[in-house]
Amino acid sequence: MVLRQEPAKTRVINELNEPEIRLTSFVPHRPISAAEVTGIQTLMFEITAITPPPADAPPGLPTDRYMIDGKIYDPNLVNRVLPLGGVEEWTLTNNSDFDHTFHIHVNPFQVISATTENNQDAFRADELYRGLEGAWKDTILVRKGYKIVVRTRYQRYIGEFVLHCHILDHEDQGMMQNISIVVPQPAAAQPRVNHRH
Repeated sequence: MVLRQEPAKTRVINELNEPEIRLTSFVPHRPISAAEVTGIQTLMFEITAITPPPADAPPGLPTDRYMIDGKIYDPNLVNRVLPLGGVEEWTLTNNSDFDHTFHIHVNPFQVISATTENNQDAFRADELYRGLEGAWKDTILVRKGYKIVVRTRYQRYIGEFVLHCHILDHEDQGMMQNISIVVPQPAAAQPRVNHRH
C-alpha cells in the first residue's frame, strides 16, 4: 500500500470525510515474535496490611499498602528506564486478594499468554480472557494468582509516563510507577588493561 504524500493530519481528516470511512492511514500493529524481544520486565501487584493499625488512628487512615513490586508510588523515583527501539516482554502477576487492572500510558502491548492460578490457559478457561490472545491493548485485568505475558515496542516516544492499576482507589493509594524511555547510549569504551609478565 502506498500512502498519499499529504500531511498526516490532512490525510486523516480527508478520510474521515469520505462517504465510506476507510481510514487507510491506520494500519494494525505488527505482531511481536519472541525473537524480537530485547528485554524482560516483571511486575507484581500486591496489597499488604499495615500491622498493627494504630489504636488511636483517625477515621479514614489507610490500613493497607497498595504496591507494585513491593513499593508504594514515589513521584520522585523513575522505576523503569527503557531504551527507545527496545522490545520488552512483561510478565504481570497479582499477589493480592483483589483483581487489578494493569494500564500503561503511551505504548500499547500485545497479549501473548494468560495463565490462571491453577496453571490453565486463561484464553480457554476464563470467559473474560477469550479472544485476547494476540490482541493489542493498553489495559488488561490481572486476576489474583494469574500470570499475564505481554510484549511491547518503544518506537517513537522519548520521555516519562506512568503505569498503574486502573482502579482509581488502588492507584491513588500507591499502585503506580514512573517509566522513562531514553535514547540508548553507545557502549562505553572498555578501559585498556596492561598486563605485565
